Amino acid sequence: VRYGLTAAVASYESADVLSESAALLGRKAKVHIKVDTGMGRIGVRPEETIEVVKALRSLPNLELAGVFTHFPSADEADRTFTTAQIGLFRKTLDGLKRQGIPIGIAHASNSGGVLAYPEADFDAVRPGIMVYGSLPDPTTPATVPTTTTARTPQAAGPGRASMTSSHTTAAITTCGNFMSTPARRSGPFRSG
Repeated sequence: VRYGLTAAVASYESADVLSESAALLGRKAKVHIKVDTGMGRIGVRPEETIEVVKALRSLPNLELAGVFTHFPSADEADRTFTTAQIGLFRKTLDGLKRQGIPIGIAHASNSGGVLAYPEADFDAVRPGIMVYGSLPDPTTPATVPTTTTARTPQAAGPGRASMTSSHTTAAITTCGNFMSTPARRSGPFRSG
């Protein structure tokens, strides 16, 4: 609140605490409410969203700036679950709109959603891992956008963990984050 950041909240209780903190600072806290359409971790259940959002809007130092959900399997070949999530989220948003509740920004797509579900772009997307050049599916082969050649022995890679020999050609790949190859991997990469 002090720095003007927008917070994600997953319950009325967490929003209430945030509103109280904002009141102490003489500010309004902006929040996006998380709707659990199937991730199964945190969030308001779709059937409770209208009631919870109405309660949030009554908090004096809180502004609802958005509503979102998350796709746990948008990068999988079977589209059934994510398609059902999109339908449930759309139904939840429609219910809020029918009640005349302004929802701010609606967003759902992570990297897998951006790549495979354009119908889930809504008002914004959260591309995550793809921003770093990685794909959300670790079985997808990495691409090699460029190579470099070391003419003398030198340390290379994250943490300078590898040592090249003279006249070494190295491939710069689009992997190295989250579900693909760890950025801090010890030892050199070898081609097959």
